[in-house]
Amino acid sequence: MSARHLILPAAVLISSVRSLSAEEVGVPMEPTAAITSPIADGTPPPPAPRPETPDFVVKDSVSRQVDVVEASPLPGLPPVAGRISVTTRKVENPGLPDLPPPLPPVDMNDPAVQARLAEIRERFQGQDQPVIAIVAATWYVQEKVSRINWWVDGEQMSCVSRLNMLHFGGFGEFKVGERRYALVMGLGSEDTGRLEQLARAKGVEFVPPDLPVIPDGQDFAVTKGDAADAQKVQLIRDLHALSAVEGIRMEEAYLAREQANKEKEAYLRAHPPKPKDVMIHYWRGQRPETKAVEGGGQ
Repeated sequence: MSARHLILPAAVLISSVRSLSAEEVGVPMEPTAAITSPIADGTPPPPAPRPETPDFVVKDSVSRQVDVVEASPLPGLPPVAGRISVTTRKVENPGLPDLPPPLPPVDMNDPAVQARLAEIRERFQGQDQPVIAIVAATWYVQEKVSRINWWVDGEQMSCVSRLNMLHFGGFGEFKVGERRYALVMGLGSEDTGRLEQLARAKGVEFVPPDLPVIPDGQDFAVTKGDAADAQKVQLIRDLHALSAVEGIRMEEAYLAREQANKEKEAYLRAHPPKPKDVMIHYWRGQRPETKAVEGGGQ
């Protein structure tokens, strides 16, 4: 047999290698992680449309001056204070449509109601509903770790992670593989270096947070709860999986939100807002005729 019969074309070899799937060569497939809701990047929403008002015919008008103090538009800024004009106008009835009558009470024993409820349950039973993930986390600026608390079936779990959880504040839903989550989050940060300086300035003892060291090669260290229970730590593993895929976009969006907040604060400091005047219109109208509903109140 000649040597040329033992040589396969390179294209055949490459094609054979490329046709092998990860499962065929024994490599586990990583689940796909992605943010599935809009992510905030500091871009302000479009202004709300101004409500349409009727052309009032003013019959009487009274104005008075009132000193008011309103909440600050941003934390750390002084309250909005000033004197406003409150004007009360009596106007002719503009002929607005009457409010719809109240709905009658629902008899839960009514066969029609029971049939409708069964139809709704059947419709949504097969749908993949997201898991409501309740998470509270603090990012420690100096230590560059987050303390994360989450709840599984009413049980609190806690861990320390290298994730900057502030990056997770700009969106509401994500998925990892077939698992879908809807986030309910409380996020904050703590600068222990600054807190220590403030404590020394006041002559009080500073107690640093108890943050265990995360072992090398691990993404997090569980500090409360059963770390061996895969179901209870699944959320934290999925948060890390999401960060591995979307981390750059999440960080960029976070930095953009922070920059937008700084610019908004600088603008408000340079242009302190003033409270707005108040205009009140009132008129006398006919009370709509209503019929008493059996079994309900009016």
